Amino acid sequence: MATRTYTESEILALALAALQGAYPGRSVAPGSFLYQVAASLAQTLAAMQSAIADADRDGVPASELVDGILKSRASAARLDEWATVFGLPSNRGAGLFGRNGAFTAQNGAGPVLGTPGTIIPTGALLVDQSGTVQVQLVAGVTIGGGGSVSGAFAATGAGSAGNLAAGTVLRWLSPVPGSAATVTLTTGLSGGYDVESDLDLLARLLRHLQSPPKGGTPADIRTWAEASTDATGASLGIIRGFVFKFRRGMCSSDVVVTQAGSGQSRDPGSVKAAACQDYIDARRLPSESIKVVRPYFPTGQELTIAIKGVPSTAGTFDWNDAGGVAIVSGTTTTVVIVTALLPTSLVSAINSGKKPRIQIPLPSVSPVPYVRRIVSGVISGLNTTLTLDSALPTSPANSSTVYAGGAAVLPVAIAVLGYVDNVGPSQQSGLQDTVTDAWEAVVSVGRIAQAALGATDTSGARVLVYSPGVGDGVGVTIAVGNGSPGSSDYVLTDNVPGQGPQLPEVKQIIVLGA
Repeated sequence: MATRTYTESEILALALAALQGAYPGRSVAPGSFLYQVAASLAQTLAAMQSAIADADRDGVPASELVDGILKSRASAARLDEWATVFGLPSNRGAGLFGRNGAFTAQNGAGPVLGTPGTIIPTGALLVDQSGTVQVQLVAGVTIGGGGSVSGAFAATGAGSAGNLAAGTVLRWLSPVPGSAATVTLTTGLSGGYDVESDLDLLARLLRHLQSPPKGGTPADIRTWAEASTDATGASLGIIRGFVFKFRRGMCSSDVVVTQAGSGQSRDPGSVKAAACQDYIDARRLPSESIKVVRPYFPTGQELTIAIKGVPSTAGTFDWNDAGGVAIVSGTTTTVVIVTALLPTSLVSAINSGKKPRIQIPLPSVSPVPYVRRIVSGVISGLNTTLTLDSALPTSPANSSTVYAGGAAVLPVAIAVLGYVDNVGPSQQSGLQDTVTDAWEAVVSVGRIAQAALGATDTSGARVLVYSPGVGDGVGVTIAVGNGSPGSSDYVLTDNVPGQGPQLPEVKQIIVLGA
């Protein structure tokens, strides 16, 4: 039975009633002596109750619902103590225990273009197209005679947001005269991690307590993979190990390892996989065969996801495209559309001086579409050339389709991509560890709708209208490879000999206003 606790005002009322009964005729009005005694008592007892309640909450690592939000009962400080006492490995270094720390994404590379001889200083800052991730040039460079020099890049702040895929376009915040305005990463930034949240630390701690090390259980294998380090003791950055039993026969286990990133950048690569294998081999039983497996991204299975929703006031679109407009051709700063095909709403927005936004998919660069404003439209013959307010990283493909732009596009696209990039490997084999672990292995249209409806702008306002029923007001389609869009979930496969279970990869995301 739960212990009854009282608020300070409740204690004050009880104390005043008791004092009035004990001293009839004496004033208990605010400001009186008895009132001050009662108020002091109420304050002291309320503080004592709070301290006792906190101690009780810290006594056992567990979760609870508070106003519909799942939280840890124990404080962050006490969780850290629990994790350290029970020897929960930390990614902060070999032999360290407790909460996983934050790391900065590094090791990005890309050509810095411009006039030969132009010097770009160390620490020069760039930003991604969302404007939220800041990157710096690790070492100063001088542009060579061919108008290019390779630059090394790292995020300026710790966290997973700094993991930018190859093909990401970065824009100089303060361009040096003689340099190109942008840099396209040929090698993505990786290794960025957020500080482990209380809930994630609690989940890891409970998994450790409920499934203590036993020499090679699925829980052990996952723990080893995620705690793995290289020969120097540096964390390999494996954020998730997915365990499959008997995938290669009796007494065998496979663990699919992933790092932070998007699509194929979730693959840690052969070097990290080999180091993880060495780490696990040093801990497994000699009789147990454990194989570290990299995820599989089959060619022709890239996903094109379209989300059609009712925008909120915060997510309004600037015009209505009725499902997209094909372009005749395009450059980095213009798109050409047959004049007769121009939506009237777009023409009206341009003529009113609104500088309407347009959504331009560039799947060869990023699954997240690029949003640009149209600053002018010039009719020439049968075609109209629309000039963009800033350059694209590459020219859109001839005959490709562009869509209406608005405040909802980037938040929704980023939220949907984040959901897909957290889907785990295929469970088609039926050999996944279901006793101590569970993960999503299907790209669900319903979960895409949830992610879209939960997307917010920088102020925290939802950009699509929320409906009580999941997906209400949001239409979601998924096209596979060059296939037609459909409303079915996408099921990952695990039937290719010599390959790991499949992970999803998004080619393109389209956000449409209803």
